[in-house]
Amino acid sequence: MQILSLNRIFHNDRDEETAKAHKVRQFILCAGASYPSSSSSFQRTLLLMIFLRQRLFPLFLGILLFFISPLFAASDVQVSSELSRHRVAAGEIVQLDVTVTGAQEADVPHSIAVDGLQINLAGQSKQVQMVNLSVSSCSLYSYIVIPLRTGIFTIPPIEVRADGKYFRTQPQELIIEGSSASYRSRAQTPLSPNTPGIMPSSVQTSAKNALSSNHQIGFSELSLSKKRLYVGEVVPAEIRFYVDARYSAAPRRNIDFSNEGLLVERLSDPLSSTEERNGILYNVATFRTFVSAVKPGPINIGPASLELAVDLPMASPADMPDVFAQLLGRSGGITQHRSLTLKSNQVSLEVTPLPGEGRPDNFSGAIGEFKIDAMALPQKYSLGDPITLVLTIEGDGNIKAIGMPQLTETEGWKIYPSTDRIGEADAAGLHGVKTFETSMITQEPKTSTPGSLFSYFNPTTGKYVTLTTKPQPLNIIPSTTSPLPPSPVETKITASSSPKALPSGPPALATKTQPLSHESLKSWQPLLYRTQYLIASGVLLALLVLLTAYLGFEWYEKKASLLPEQQLKKLWSELQEEELSPQIFFNKAALYAELLLKQDPARFAQLEDIFKRRDEIHYGARERVLRAHERAKILEKLTAAQSSDHS
Repeated sequence: MQILSLNRIFHNDRDEETAKAHKVRQFILCAGASYPSSSSSFQRTLLLMIFLRQRLFPLFLGILLFFISPLFAASDVQVSSELSRHRVAAGEIVQLDVTVTGAQEADVPHSIAVDGLQINLAGQSKQVQMVNLSVSSCSLYSYIVIPLRTGIFTIPPIEVRADGKYFRTQPQELIIEGSSASYRSRAQTPLSPNTPGIMPSSVQTSAKNALSSNHQIGFSELSLSKKRLYVGEVVPAEIRFYVDARYSAAPRRNIDFSNEGLLVERLSDPLSSTEERNGILYNVATFRTFVSAVKPGPINIGPASLELAVDLPMASPADMPDVFAQLLGRSGGITQHRSLTLKSNQVSLEVTPLPGEGRPDNFSGAIGEFKIDAMALPQKYSLGDPITLVLTIEGDGNIKAIGMPQLTETEGWKIYPSTDRIGEADAAGLHGVKTFETSMITQEPKTSTPGSLFSYFNPTTGKYVTLTTKPQPLNIIPSTTSPLPPSPVETKITASSSPKALPSGPPALATKTQPLSHESLKSWQPLLYRTQYLIASGVLLALLVLLTAYLGFEWYEKKASLLPEQQLKKLWSELQEEELSPQIFFNKAALYAELLLKQDPARFAQLEDIFKRRDEIHYGARERVLRAHERAKILEKLTAAQSSDHS
């Protein structure tokens, strides 16, 4: 990822043209294996057709289709296009993706003609998914869009052919504005008006000794926001690589930024910019990261190094005519590839251990400046309902290292393990938010949640800070159910222990919450464990299978009742359609030939070429194109075979 981003930053127009041609050549070629046909294979086909005529086969076919029909559910073909960005600066590359969903194969143009833009196909990928036994395919075709000038451009609808039909995407609008580093680099190195496209002689001469002083071509800088820090404190770091805008450079490997005694987070994506130093315009790639020390004492960080391949122009021989120098290309001379390593400066850090004096017992390693907030959800609850205590910590520092604050006043609460999540950081990446959610249940009335304690170390003041949150108020929802009557056991004990006579009058009626004696715990078993449910499900499944088999048999009988002449007439009408794809045309032609062979199998030699051509279209490596003369020849063979049958 770093190499691809640096290529876009350091490449000038000459390398962009080479990259364009290389990306266009990267596409996927699919080739099938040939599938020869023979008379013996046709004999096996006839035997299979005889088996299909048996009356027991529809029952098997209905059951089979019931289970596998969802696997072959066809989805509608959908074609769409999307730009990676709709507004870019001049000289930046944009990606155009064309997505084809629900089609087995598709044809897209290799290039799209737009005045002011160069759009070429760079590659394709295909993905097959199965969701709920439904199979779907998605093909992605990626185009590289290179702007040639500024302005507002409209990419026209792209015509895509999928499964024998044509589809069009929606037009896309692209705005090219401003001027990028590549455009400014041209202005920094003006071309001679007498010989356009030739590098000035002053540039060619200075390039001879370019490697003797690397700072003329490129250099690197490493900077940190502070050089005195505590163990565990997070400090932003920035690495900048400068390359002279007059030269093309490409990274050979990733950045080397390994350090001992430090934790370094992953480098960010590079930020592209230009900067002028000593009258020279440089393309700048800026990487940002965070470092933290794991041990006290002096620590050196850096250098960060990056190896580049630089194209340097060579001066033309003194005796070379100007006409031959112009034929060498728009670079204006002969170029040579040289290796150049950019190394940044080294920064010395002084790491101080955290003080032991005044350290709270609940301190878990948080360093920075933070604030904490608490909230209870829900604030109204019934006895036995779960309550979630949400603690939010926000501030600048090592957000990822913050642990769960300590809860206070937890008597009477059953507390479950907490979960945490980190919100999006700001542009600098140092400010962030971390949220903790803790679920808890109480079995006795509570009017407030537990409180919390959170301690952190402030590196600015050099002191520990403890933050607290007050218990959050809660409201209990009164229960609307009547209390349960005493159980028979309790009634018996009370009667035996008390000599008082029982009150006269009818006994009190049982409340709705009183359990009935004839109920059994078995009635609360899950359905999957009940024998009655399993038997009922089996009967329904058997009825469904029988119904499917019956419908399949009826369909087969109805289809078999059609006269062969009607089927032939319908197929012949469909074969006359000009817009049929080669696959569909040969499928229908082969079906037409099979119907003719049922009437007279002796005509196989006359129709054998149709079956061979159909197999080549589906499985072979020959071109999948149906020409007019071949279509006419196939129709002529079918007509001749039909005429011979009537004779």
